[in-house]
Amino acid sequence: MGTKDSKAKEYFADNERFADLCNYVLYGGRCVIKAENLEERDTTEVLTALGLSLNMISVQKWRDIFKNIHVKYMGKTYIFLVGMENQSDIHYAMPVKNMIYDALAYGKQVREVAKKHRREHDTETPDEFLSGFTANDRLIPVITITV
Repeated sequence: MGTKDSKAKEYFADNERFADLCNYVLYGGRCVIKAENLEERDTTEVLTALGLSLNMISVQKWRDIFKNIHVKYMGKTYIFLVGMENQSDIHYAMPVKNMIYDALAYGKQVREVAKKHRREHDTETPDEFLSGFTANDRLIPVITITV
């Protein structure tokens, strides 16, 4: 990571600044997200898969910043995850890079839910058992902002 990207990461690590950025990008500047409603997440995403040659392949990616956000709106609390990538130079494949980060984050959520179902033995159909995910399970939305 370049010096400029490191400085931006340090700058936006502050919850007040991160909340301001999210409010600007996601809500047109309205103060919806508050700094006290942000929670740090692990920025590491890992995927291990079986390759075509039957060798294990591991992919590990690091986001610049990744946080849980809790928003109260009309009496309900909504939770979503926001990742931020700092990019001081043009990165023509950035949309694909962000999609990979988001897919890994969703995959991690599915693995965590599946682990819970295996531990609790509470799947009811072969489809639920196979996927480790039930019709009632929900994923937390993931949003990535590139600065």
